[in-house]
Amino acid sequence: MPRLVECVPNVSEGRRRDVVDRLAAAIRGVAEVRLLDQTSDADHNRSVFTFAGDAEAVARAAHALVDATLRELDMRTHTGAHPRLGAVDVIPFVPLAGMTMDECVALAHRVGREIAERHQLPVYFYAKAALRPERVRLPDIRKPQYEGLAELLATSHVPDAGPAQLHLTAGAVVVGARPPLMLHAHRSAARAGLHESPRPHDDVARDGLARGRGAGERGRRHRAARRAHRARAAGRRTPGDGVRAQARWFPTRPRHREPLPEMTEADLVLHGARLLTCAPLRAERPRVGPAAGDVGAVPDGWVAARDGAIVATGHGETHAQVARTAGAIDRDVAGRVVMPGFVDPHTHLCYAGERWEEFATRRSGADYLAVLAAGGGIHATVRATTAASDEELLALLVRRIGDALELGTTTIEVKSGYGLEPEAELRQLRIIAGAKATAPSDVAATYLAAHALPAPYTDDRRRFVRGAIGALETIVAEQLAESVDAFVEKGVFDVDEIRPLFAAAKKAGLAVSLHADQLNDVGAAAFAARIGARSADHVAHASADGVRALARKEIPAVLLPGSAFFVGYPPPDARRFVAARVPVALATDHNPGTSPLEGMPTAIALGVTLCGLTPHEAIVAATINAAHALGRGDRTGALVAGRRADIVVLDTDDERELAYRMGAPLIAEVYAAGKRAA
Repeated sequence: MPRLVECVPNVSEGRRRDVVDRLAAAIRGVAEVRLLDQTSDADHNRSVFTFAGDAEAVARAAHALVDATLRELDMRTHTGAHPRLGAVDVIPFVPLAGMTMDECVALAHRVGREIAERHQLPVYFYAKAALRPERVRLPDIRKPQYEGLAELLATSHVPDAGPAQLHLTAGAVVVGARPPLMLHAHRSAARAGLHESPRPHDDVARDGLARGRGAGERGRRHRAARRAHRARAAGRRTPGDGVRAQARWFPTRPRHREPLPEMTEADLVLHGARLLTCAPLRAERPRVGPAAGDVGAVPDGWVAARDGAIVATGHGETHAQVARTAGAIDRDVAGRVVMPGFVDPHTHLCYAGERWEEFATRRSGADYLAVLAAGGGIHATVRATTAASDEELLALLVRRIGDALELGTTTIEVKSGYGLEPEAELRQLRIIAGAKATAPSDVAATYLAAHALPAPYTDDRRRFVRGAIGALETIVAEQLAESVDAFVEKGVFDVDEIRPLFAAAKKAGLAVSLHADQLNDVGAAAFAARIGARSADHVAHASADGVRALARKEIPAVLLPGSAFFVGYPPPDARRFVAARVPVALATDHNPGTSPLEGMPTAIALGVTLCGLTPHEAIVAATINAAHALGRGDRTGALVAGRRADIVVLDTDDERELAYRMGAPLIAEVYAAGKRAA
């Protein structure tokens, strides 16, 4: 039986039709949710939306509505006859089928706390979700209204979640859980196959209860109900009609327990977890703005998988509805964090040799570009990689992919780039393909066609680019790579030199990404936006125009704090990108010269301490946003049914330890495509 929930939020806008339509569109934009009813009242300056669907989808739709409302409304200019505390005044959740009231209360608490954290809003819980007896009734909470709430936040109206400070434009929000308003009508419809209530006054009378009126006003409620019935007889719409329409779609509660839909068995079930789903908030796209820190936390959550794919997630004891296959892994993780496997979207793992001397020289004050010009840097690794046999390179690469997997990375990009000449680059790509064929991880191969200029081409740079383009036919024919990369930097390659390479790559059906503005602003970030790159990486010196261009095209900026840490240049300022609504991803940039960084947990810690991300933003940047940077945003990076079952169990009940305890052994278990890998 699906877990069906209804949500009936009240929003403080009922006069501007265009705004109300945009709010409704935010709800409709969430998959698996149906908007059942929408009414507005100009005198009250208030709109009520009724939508329903799967519990997790309804939660996402509630977040989508809150996000849209906070963009549109300003309570400082709001007037209306109806009592209200904020822009989104109240969000009640109603269990319909396959879900208990206790589970609905847990959903309300979770969504309320997420709203508080994401938007810094005071949140109050009411009805069945109330945490205090004086907050059961909605009118008692609303009594001071928006205008009087600020002076009571430290006394009678201390929030249940969020700051004890009024949000100037959004006010506060009340979140709750309550029973359906039409129990009799729904049961009658289920029994007799009817869709209309045999007692036309009941739904309106119960609607009065939802507005907080006491039992002593029963007569007034029934008089109002009779007036509503007469209005219907005359062909006029009433508020109760919207509620009645809901009975056409959902029964009140299941008659018996049934298995979860479209899923009979699981071979992996992890339960009793603090589950971080990183699930999409609306349409699948990279996380930006306030959503950049939303990890989709589910207390006492569970995840189930079968044959390498996630089949369901949930809360509490509902995992008992999932049948287990013979030999299934069934684990109570005892409150530990369970989250998506990390995605590392930028590495240079296919190499031989180390560059310890160069590291010491740079730390003594040498400039990296000067080291490169003197034949060191990339050129030193090219020489060592050329000297190694195919078997040696493959063994080194397999070991490094395995090391990353043990540290929680289940999806990893691997670039060529240490061959420089086309034939040497093809050799590297074939070695990467060999490692990919046996790795438990999902390996994304990238043709780094222009990493540095080989000495024979110093006087004919265009000939080098033509040779790199010439290799594309073989790469496509042998399916050796899915994207093409280039190092666009002062003294390396400029935008005009790389443009024909990227044009040819896109024509061949390959994605493109680039090392952009790492050490200098050379216009590479803006160029990445113009050509529709899959990602722009490094971007420490991207211009304001470049940042705005990335935001307009929703192109992920892949921040590489390890490189800034080891080379010693100023790290990218993540707050610039977050403020501009650029999707932010993190990567290790593992390479032997400028970022010998081991594992995404360290990248997360450096992303927080060096780049200015919050811990939750860094986790999003290392999972779902990193997946988007690899073109895998709909396949991995989140614990959502249908995606690859890449799962990490942390040895902690608080995911923020990833940033707080840099280097701590926090990775307890790793599952790649549903199989225990570490």
